[in-house]
Amino acid sequence: GQFTVVPHVIGGNKYLYLITEYYYDGCLEARGDDRSWIYYPRDGKKQNVSNPIFANKKTLNDFIIRLGFSQSMVKGIVVVNDDCFIARFDKSVGQSVLCTISNLENVILGYESTDVAPFNTRELEQVIRDLHDSNKVA
Repeated sequence: GQFTVVPHVIGGNKYLYLITEYYYDGCLEARGDDRSWIYYPRDGKKQNVSNPIFANKKTLNDFIIRLGFSQSMVKGIVVVNDDCFIARFDKSVGQSVLCTISNLENVILGYESTDVAPFNTRELEQVIRDLHDSNKVA
């Protein structure tokens, strides 16, 4: 089957990362810019599924608007299980990329190694506080 998990947020030195996880028990035939992909579950017929990169991008945009962050501060990452076979394709759409769970650290390290000034500690702490406060139940 296919499952999605509530997004996670990781604070790095240079970016915030909005991460959504998906589990596919089979393989995906995908194109980064297609609205739907073809999913071949191990135990069933092929199905059309929504493009998880687009879903991450929408969540990312909502997150940026809701919290008033600069778009340049946040990167979206879609993580899939390592045993999901994905046909080769451009694995990014805008600010969101797709990777396997075992490659997540490399993706984040790649972003963190870019020539961008790091957050100052107070700025990052305030962003995390704002994020925490926005998730409090009234």
